[in-house]
Amino acid sequence: MVYVRDKWGQLVKCRALLDSASQGHFVTERLVQQLHLRKFRAQIPVQCINEVTKTIHYAASLEIKSRFSNWETEIDGAILPKITEMIPDTFVDSSDWGIPEGLMLAVENFNRPNSIDILLGADVFFEVLRCDKSRPRNYLVLQDTDLGWIVSGKIPLASPEEVPRTSFLIRNNDNLDQQLQRFWEIEELPSKTWTAEEIV
Repeated sequence: MVYVRDKWGQLVKCRALLDSASQGHFVTERLVQQLHLRKFRAQIPVQCINEVTKTIHYAASLEIKSRFSNWETEIDGAILPKITEMIPDTFVDSSDWGIPEGLMLAVENFNRPNSIDILLGADVFFEVLRCDKSRPRNYLVLQDTDLGWIVSGKIPLASPEEVPRTSFLIRNNDNLDQQLQRFWEIEELPSKTWTAEEIV
């Protein structure tokens, strides 16, 4: 969970997903409308798993702040109708996981299905990581971050074949040749015809 400033500067609690593989940031249309944020036009080509490519046409700027530290940042998030399905997609009993009491979890009810408002990409993911890490169980990893402790790992399930797998891998799909072409168009100096006197 993070705080996001709305149009009037008030901090609103939102549910964010940290994605170490995403090159961009994403926000739901619902959250943009809820916070009355200004949208701006953009052409953002993104490529997902299995080379599925989509162009997103709007983005919004978000001011994000931690609930537990002084960490804050501003991002431009591409706007999507929905980032993903509920995470987790089913209730997970974490009562015997050995999570220490009083630990400042980034999401207190992480084991209950809930919607995702924001996806924070790799640059934010690695910026908020701290050194402390704990493994109360062989399958469980507790990682300290500027946003609070996050819970990850391989969760034991009674019937794993019945649970759909959720995976994220999103990268900007802007062709390198196009980027270089735009660079040279910007940097290109205007042509000039030299006179005989100037040549001498």
